[in-house]
Amino acid sequence: MRISTTLLILLFFPLALSAAPEVSLRGNFSLAGSKLTLTITPAESAADCSYTLYAAARRNALSSNPTATTNIITAAGASVPTKLTARDLKGIDRSGGVPFFLRVLTNCSGSQSLSNIQRLTIRPSSSGLRNMATWLAALRRRIIPGSLILREAFPGITFSSPVDIQYPGDESDRLLIVEQAGRIQLIKNLRTNPLKSEFLDIRSLIVDGGERGLLGLAFHPDFATNGYFFVNYTREADGATVIARFRVANGNNDAADPESQLILLTVQQPFENHNGGALAFGPDGYLYIGLGDGGSGGDPQGNGQDRTKFLGKILRIDVDHTADGKHYAIPSDNPFASNAQGFKPEIFAFGLRNPWRFSFDSQSGLLWAGDVGQNEREEIDLISNGHNYGWNTMEGTACYQPSSGCSRRNLTLPVHEYSHQVGGSITGGYVYRGTELPGLVGKYIYGDFVTGRIWALTRTTHSAAVTQLFDSNLAISTFGVDSEKELYVASYVEGKLYKFAAQ
Repeated sequence: MRISTTLLILLFFPLALSAAPEVSLRGNFSLAGSKLTLTITPAESAADCSYTLYAAARRNALSSNPTATTNIITAAGASVPTKLTARDLKGIDRSGGVPFFLRVLTNCSGSQSLSNIQRLTIRPSSSGLRNMATWLAALRRRIIPGSLILREAFPGITFSSPVDIQYPGDESDRLLIVEQAGRIQLIKNLRTNPLKSEFLDIRSLIVDGGERGLLGLAFHPDFATNGYFFVNYTREADGATVIARFRVANGNNDAADPESQLILLTVQQPFENHNGGALAFGPDGYLYIGLGDGGSGGDPQGNGQDRTKFLGKILRIDVDHTADGKHYAIPSDNPFASNAQGFKPEIFAFGLRNPWRFSFDSQSGLLWAGDVGQNEREEIDLISNGHNYGWNTMEGTACYQPSSGCSRRNLTLPVHEYSHQVGGSITGGYVYRGTELPGLVGKYIYGDFVTGRIWALTRTTHSAAVTQLFDSNLAISTFGVDSEKELYVASYVEGKLYKFAAQ
């Protein structure tokens, strides 16, 4: 089916020389299958003038010498059509328009002038809207760069040092934001009239600052009925890591009872850094706990490889049962559930330096983690039962101790790593499973706290392809998803949340 629409595009291009007149353009596009054909001609022809049109998907492609730039579509004269296909276009605005960039070279009696770069957005007529929408949907699936923005999620609402964003899993239109000093803030009515209120305040229990504080939050899979949630915090009295359960106040799911604490696990910390902090319930219903190697630098106590210690591990516990005098039980398939060597039966995976944010892919069930590096490399790991991720024998794929000639035997290497020329501290994210951004579906989105960069990782059988989405100025402390699996990111310094959205 072919749709044709005529547009009068009132774009006036300021010209470098006064001898050449200003140019207004007339545009006509037609849609046939997946190809959009755009023909642009001058609206008024000037005597003794000819026009050369340069069109491109990106502004920087039309720089000072556009004729030397690749992927430029050139139309010499007034009647040669300019054709743009899905491969050429890089962005779609929220109203369904297709934006691209134009420059016009005007030659009037030998006097030439190159216009400024102008953005042009073509929108379909109402008669072509249905087919155009289909074409745009196909285009979005193929294109990521240039089609995304970070939109402030809750204008006028800020948070103090946000470090975690969690959806309670109860089909409500709410998000919970963890503030490092010891408070959890609630945002209700995300899509209509966002309102902020305090959900929990346990600042009196916590020492914060640096890498310590209230660091993680997870809601029980049956939170809607039992009101239970779990936190990871640094205890004020001695700096130990505490994993504790709280519940909501009677009859009020919008506020927690600060006196309802039940401590499940306490882990002594030898230093003040590398506390980890992430919590998440897996598809198996068990609680996963991320712990750093205990701190200092280089893991001086060798905790990452010491399976008699909790530090440098991801733990897995059953919070719905109790055993051996503990407020939890050990899943029977934990790798060291029944060992005789003194290994901690809570361990699920080991050899981690400082896992900062992990999450389960809501479709595949895979556990993705960002592990902060030492001096050279940041890494992304797929966490599996019983696997050893190498620290401090290795930092990413490089030998660390020893600095060369280390054995990789029985070690699981990262899915992806990047050097400190690219970033300085990874923040793990989520595999996108929302519906608003089809081009991101199935990609793992993560960022860097130091540089503010955000990437999308596509995993194949034998490799991982990475695309940079943003080079922001945000101190990226955490990502989160809402009830619709749409993606958010927190700016630690600004105290703001941003939502991933289409342009």
